[in-house]
Amino acid sequence: MHHHPSTVTVLPETHDRAEWLEQRRHGIGSSDASVIMGLSDYESPYTLWEQKTGRAPLDPPVDRVTEELREWGNRLEPVIRAAVSEELGVDIIKTDQAWANVKHSWLRANLDGIVDGQDTIYEFKNTSAFNRALWDDQIPDHAEIQVHHTALVTGWKNAVVAGLIGGNHLSIHRVTINPNILEMMMAAEDKFWHHVETDT
Repeated sequence: MHHHPSTVTVLPETHDRAEWLEQRRHGIGSSDASVIMGLSDYESPYTLWEQKTGRAPLDPPVDRVTEELREWGNRLEPVIRAAVSEELGVDIIKTDQAWANVKHSWLRANLDGIVDGQDTIYEFKNTSAFNRALWDDQIPDHAEIQVHHTALVTGWKNAVVAGLIGGNHLSIHRVTINPNILEMMMAAEDKFWHHVETDT
C-alpha cells in the first residue's frame, strides 16, 4: 500500500473509458482547472459546465491531430517517468486511481506519479519542439495550474514537472506551490462547482 495522506480518498479504479468519464462528471480535475482559469484553447468554463451538468457529452469529438497528441502522450508517459526517476534518483510509481479531497469531494486529481514517503506531485508532459521556449527556466502556465489544482486536492507543497520536448530533450523543474495561486484557484473552482451543483 502506498503512502497516502489523510487529506485524500483514493477512488476505485475505473477500467473503461465510460466509467472514467462518469467519475470525471462528479468533480473538477486538473485539466478542468485550466479551463476554469481561462487557459484552454478548446473549452470555455461554459462548455465545461454544459458537460458537467449533462447538457453536452463529456467526451467532445476531437480532431485527428489532438487525438494523435493524446495517444503519443499516453505512450510516452512511462518513458518520461522512467527518465525522471533515473535523473532524480527516486522510484516514481504510477498511480492509476483518481484521488479526491476529503473535505471537498469534488476536488479530483489523477497523479502521473508519486514517490513513497514523499509529499510531492509529479506531472509529466510530452510537447513539441515549438514549445521549447515555454520550458526555459519555467513551466507552461497550464502545467502550473495543473499542479496547483493537484495541490488543492492533496494539500502537498511541492511538485516536479517534467517535459519531454520534441522527443529528445527532457526539462525537469521543481515547483514550490504558491499559496496565492491556490487561494485564487480555490475561489474560482468553488464558484464554478456551485454553478454545477445548483444547475445555474
